[in-house]
Parts: sequence; structure tokens; C-alpha cells
Amino acid sequence: MVDAIVKEIKLSLGFIEDKNIETIYFGGGTPSILSYNEIELILSTIKVFFKVNKEVEITLEANPDDINTEQLINWKKLGINRLSVGLQSFDEAELKWMNRAHNASQSLKCIDEIISTGFTNFSVDLIYGSPLQTNENLINNFNIIAQKNIPHISCYALTVEKGTGLKERSKQHLGLLTLSLPIG
Repeated sequence: MVDAIVKEIKLSLGFIEDKNIETIYFGGGTPSILSYNEIELILSTIKVFFKVNKEVEITLEANPDDINTEQLINWKKLGINRLSVGLQSFDEAELKWMNRAHNASQSLKCIDEIISTGFTNFSVDLIYGSPLQTNENLINNFNIIAQKNIPHISCYALTVEKGTGLKERSKQHLGLLTLSLPIG
């Protein structure tokens, strides 16, 4: 896969050769499972073939179970200066229902590690609308985000696709959350 990405970077040279690259985004799945050398190869290929701004923002999507201090230090060495973390929820029951690989304590731990290794530019993803979600646990998610001073949050409505395990689990729970949060 990495070889194909490198080939695609080289093939796109004619399309964007005069542009100054200001952002690089590793996303669309779980790029945090890539090794140090694989990420380094992709970044070095980009830098060889394109003009890259000195202040380039390099974002990596990551799941909490892929994040640890050693990984964070390595990502910083590679020039990654922004993380997008797929937390989805800080609620244990919701995470289990969504069949996430991480648990609530890993979510909290990864945020602490991100902060302690000096990342200041990061975001977390939250999913709302699960059948197990209550106003109380959604408000708790937002309270944790505020307490941890997380600089950016992306919220996504739960989408259940036909033919998935999540679709089967959703049949066990009728009705979705009706959300009413106080504003201000």
C-alpha cells in the first residue's frame, strides 16, 4: 500500500508542481498503524517532489489504542504536528456497542499522553446518536473535552450501514437519542 501511495505522489507531479503544499493529511482509515519508516517514506517522497511550506501542518488520524508516548515522540520526530483522534465516546458501554478496539480509560490516557508529549494542535471525534447514548453521557463527553482543554472537536451523527455488525446490534435497541443541551 505504501509503495502505491509513493507511486501516486510521483504520478501527481504534473498536476500540482507549482503549488506550495501547506497541509499534509494522513487519514481515511487508520494511518496510525503505519510504521515510522512507512510514514517517513511517504513524507520524504512528498518533500522530494513538491515544494513544502516550512510551516506545513501534518495531520495524522489515530485511534486511542494506537497512541502511546513512544509513538507520539516518533510522530513528532517525523514532523507530524497535528493529531485527529477517533475517540467516538468516553462512555464504556457505547464504545463496546460500537465495537471499538479501545476502552474509555484508553481514551482518557491517550489525551493525557498527547498533552504531555507537547502536542497542542489536536482534535477528537465524537459520535452522537447511538441508541445507548443519553443526554447525561453526551454532556459528560463534552465536560471531559472542556476539562482536558481539547482544542478542537468534530461531531458526527451515527451512521449504521446495511450488512454490518453495527446494523445487527442496532436492531436490539429501538429509538435514537433526542438531544437537548443547554446553550450558553
